[in-house]
Amino acid sequence: MIIPSNKVYGKHVEKKLLPEYYDAVRKHIKTFELRKDEDDIQAGDVLILREWDGEKYTGHKLTREVTYVLRNCPQYGLMDGYCIIGIMPIGWDTPYTVPAGAYSDNTTV
Repeated sequence: MIIPSNKVYGKHVEKKLLPEYYDAVRKHIKTFELRKDEDDIQAGDVLILREWDGEKYTGHKLTREVTYVLRNCPQYGLMDGYCIIGIMPIGWDTPYTVPAGAYSDNTTV
């Protein structure tokens, strides 16, 4: 994992992620996580998503910067005790800035 030296990140939080969701995050289609609010995750933290096939870890992982956390919004259907975490790859300026060579599998934006 390469983390730009000019930015200071918060804590690192590891989470399991099923293959269908892992793939969507890897391809930058899914830029959020809906999770139990149990780690006091904040914008600026680092989320490490480890692919989990339901029985074991596959050995694949993704590292994402937490850009936003939505919590305490039951009026919009977000259940108490849950949060929505906005994520983007480490080192990207915005979720829409795709560095050259970011896709190794010929995926296009």
